[in-house]
Amino acid sequence: MNKVIKSILVIALLLIVLVLGAFLAIKDGEAYDLAHTPSPEPTVEAVPEPTPEPTPVPTPEPTPEPELPAGSSLTTQGAALGTTVLVEEVEYAEVKSFIAAFGGSVSGNTETCTAKLGDTELQLQLGRRFAVSGELAYNLLGAPVEYHKTMWAPLEDLCNLFSLRLYRDEENHAAYCTQAAERSVEAGYPVPVLKYLGVTAENDGRFASPEGFHELLDWLLENGYTPIHFEDLTEVAKIEKPVILTFDDGWDNNYTMVYPYLKQYGVKATIFVISEYIGTPGYMTADQIREMQASGLVSIQNHTATHVDLTKVSDDDKEYQLKLANARLIGITGKEPFVLSYPGGNTDYANSLIVSTLFSFCVGEEGPVWTTGNLSLEIGRYPISRSTPLQNIIDYCSNH
Repeated sequence: MNKVIKSILVIALLLIVLVLGAFLAIKDGEAYDLAHTPSPEPTVEAVPEPTPEPTPVPTPEPTPEPELPAGSSLTTQGAALGTTVLVEEVEYAEVKSFIAAFGGSVSGNTETCTAKLGDTELQLQLGRRFAVSGELAYNLLGAPVEYHKTMWAPLEDLCNLFSLRLYRDEENHAAYCTQAAERSVEAGYPVPVLKYLGVTAENDGRFASPEGFHELLDWLLENGYTPIHFEDLTEVAKIEKPVILTFDDGWDNNYTMVYPYLKQYGVKATIFVISEYIGTPGYMTADQIREMQASGLVSIQNHTATHVDLTKVSDDDKEYQLKLANARLIGITGKEPFVLSYPGGNTDYANSLIVSTLFSFCVGEEGPVWTTGNLSLEIGRYPISRSTPLQNIIDYCSNH
C-alpha cells in the first residue's frame, strides 16, 4: 500500500516537474523572443501636405480691334490733328476732336452723338448713313463707325455739312480743313496795288533793278505811304495812305533780293506763288517761303498750281489748280491763302463759282487804282519792270 502511494506520489511529482519544466521553457522562449525583437521605430507624426492653391484660370485676352488702314495726315486750322482712316476707301475723321478743333462741341455717346459748330447742329448715329439737322436729313458717303471707342465719320461730309473747306495733297498724303474767315472791309478807300515779278542786279528786263526798288521804297515812306498786306484791309480806315506791293510767280530773287530790302525798310509785301514751281531752278524753296511768311513781312498767296490760264480750262481743272495750290501752301506756311493772282492777268471770277468761294480778293494785270468795296475779285495793278520810270509809279499812286 505504501509502495503504491509512493509510486503515485513519484509519478505525480514527475508530472509536476514536467509541467513546470514545460511552463518554464515556454516562458524562457517568450523572454528570448522579447529580448531579440527590435524596438519599434518611433512613430513620426505625418505633417499634412498643404492644400495647393487652385491654379487661376487665365482670363482670355480680348481680341484686339483690327486696325483700319491709314488715310492722310489731317491738319485743321493750321494745327496737326492726327491721321484719318479709310473705311471702304472713304476717308474718316474722329468726330469729337475734329469738331473741337474748330471750337465746336460734341454731346452724347459713341452710339449716338450731336455735333454742334456755329449755328449748325448734326445728329450722327453708328451704322446710319445719314445725318439729321433739325427736320432735314443729309445722305453721307458712309455710315459713322466706332473705332478706338469713339465715333468716326466721313471727313468730306463733316466739312461739307459744317461749311468747312477741304484741301487734299494726294502726293504728300495730306488733308487740310479750314474755316472761312470773315473779312469785312470798309468801302471807299483808295489802295494802289503795285505788281512786280522780282528784283535783280542782272540785266533782265522782267525784273526791277535794286536801285529802282530802293528808290520806290524811299519815296513811299517819305511821302507817308504804308505798305500793307491784304490781311490789313479790315483796318483800312485806320491806315494812312495804304499801298500793296505784290510779286508774282515766286522767283528765287524774291528771297535773295526783295526780302532783305523788306527787312531793311520794315515794310510788307505779298508774294503770289506757283505751288508746283516751288524748289525748281529759279524759284524759291519751301524753307525760304516758310521763313518769309514767319517774319510777318511777307504774305504768301495763290498763283495756281502750274500757272494755267483759268479762262481756258474746265471748272474741274480750275478747282484742281486752285485747291492743290492752296493745299501745298497751307502745308508750308500753315495759313490758308485767300487772295488769287490770275495767271496772265486773265480774270475769270464772273464764270467761276470756285474762285468766289475760295478767295476774298483777286488781282489781275494793269488797271486803275483800286477802291475798297469795288470789284474785289478783279483788282487792277500797276505793273513794274526794269524800264518803268519812278515818276510813272508816283503818278499812279498819287492820281486817284
